[in-house]
Amino acid sequence: MADVDTQTVLNVVEILKGVKSLLGQQNPYLPVYSALGGAFVGAVATFIPNSMIALCKERRERKSLTLALYAEIQAVTELIRARAYVENIRNIINDMHKWAHCKRYISNYSARGILHDL
Repeated sequence: MADVDTQTVLNVVEILKGVKSLLGQQNPYLPVYSALGGAFVGAVATFIPNSMIALCKERRERKSLTLALYAEIQAVTELIRARAYVENIRNIINDMHKWAHCKRYISNYSARGILHDL
């Protein structure tokens, strides 16, 4: 400390007086503004990543559900073809038309309408 001259000490004192004068004229609401600004920045900083994560999760779930539903429809369609459900229904309807006592219950129009929808 002995190596420091008085001029340097006076310069440091002047700098500290200047800094003190800047801090002395401080706005009394500055801590409130700082707290509100910090709260806002903190809220935004947590909201944006959470919303991005939720958006990505929703997209993955939507894609997963779409693929699962598509696979389920494909599996059911393959079962219908493999087990020949449509052909069996057509055969049953044709057999029913052959029976005389069943003709009054099933018309050609309704039977063809059912098969047309399948």
